[in-house]
Amino acid sequence: DQWPVVMVLAIDLVAAAIALPVALFLLAMSSPAESNSLSHFWSNVETDASFPVAIVIALAIAGFYRSSRRARYESSFAELKELVIALCAGCVLSIGLSVLLHLAFNAHESNSTQILLAAIVAVAFITLAHATLSAFRRDVRSRVLIIGSGSLVDRINTYFNLTKGVEVVGRVVDAPSPEDGSLGIVNDLPQLCEKLRANRIIVAFPTVLSHDSITVLR
Repeated sequence: DQWPVVMVLAIDLVAAAIALPVALFLLAMSSPAESNSLSHFWSNVETDASFPVAIVIALAIAGFYRSSRRARYESSFAELKELVIALCAGCVLSIGLSVLLHLAFNAHESNSTQILLAAIVAVAFITLAHATLSAFRRDVRSRVLIIGSGSLVDRINTYFNLTKGVEVVGRVVDAPSPEDGSLGIVNDLPQLCEKLRANRIIVAFPTVLSHDSITVLR
């Protein structure tokens, strides 16, 4: 159950596009530099117009549009550190694009201070946008079915019990017959996933799986 990649990308693009003029306005109100003043506001917006595109490119490179990142039960705050790093990369990319445009078309180069502040504001705006998106599906949870047994399964259970939005629905074993506490064997996975509405499978095996089990998982 995932948000469409086009939707997430568009939301990030709009959030970054809004963050840019907000950052330029804040800078105009607080900076004594003439280049940051309100009289240069629209020309600065035009000069820094590559910023939202650079941010989306950086987020894509960082893997924010992979299917696992678009799950509706994922917390928008759990990946805040990765978001900050990606936006720092986007900041550098935006300045790089500005330099290329300057060399190719003699356009004005972006001001690094303006881009840096825009990236900081974008962190807040993109996080808020993702949190708002998640609020529409608060009932969606990650329902996990574990394959395995022993202490490794216990550690995984403990981890998921401490993770918001994740519910372990049970476990199966890679064996000819079920163990005590298991719901069945690997061959029962298709039926169990449908019955329990499991949307994530965790393979908790320190060693290799049998050929038959790999076939079922595929």
